[in-house]
Amino acid sequence: PPPPPTARPTATRTRAPAPKPTAPPPPPPPSATPDLFGGYYYRPVFKGCVAAPNTRIEGTVTDNGIKKNGVIVRLSHAEHAEPLINDFVTGTDPSDYKHKAPEWEGRYRLGIAEGQRIDGNWWVFIIDENGNPLSKGYYIKTHDDPGCNTATVDFVH
Repeated sequence: PPPPPTARPTATRTRAPAPKPTAPPPPPPPSATPDLFGGYYYRPVFKGCVAAPNTRIEGTVTDNGIKKNGVIVRLSHAEHAEPLINDFVTGTDPSDYKHKAPEWEGRYRLGIAEGQRIDGNWWVFIIDENGNPLSKGYYIKTHDDPGCNTATVDFVH
């Protein structure tokens, strides 16, 4: 006799496990504090420009509020370009660049035209000893008549 038919297994329904609720994604991190220095160590701070008999740019360099000597300040016709006059090292006597002067601690003076007012477009910025910029440049427009003749631009960190 033929073998008895084999009982077919009956399919059982299994429930797929219900997905567990996921935790909401963490909030995005707070946006970074804006970089006031534009990626540079020093930030220029314009203090004003006055009518004067000399065409110059001058100011003070500070690091955490302390006047800083030995910082190289450059004047150019474009941001981060070649110097138009000799670079100035803060803390030296403007009339004798080889002489350190305590009264010039952290200060610089770029004498563009001493005893004259000249019309010009200038950029002032800080560089390291290899000529690499350590600050954004700051643009100054001077005039050949009374107006903006002597500008003050400080650099801070």
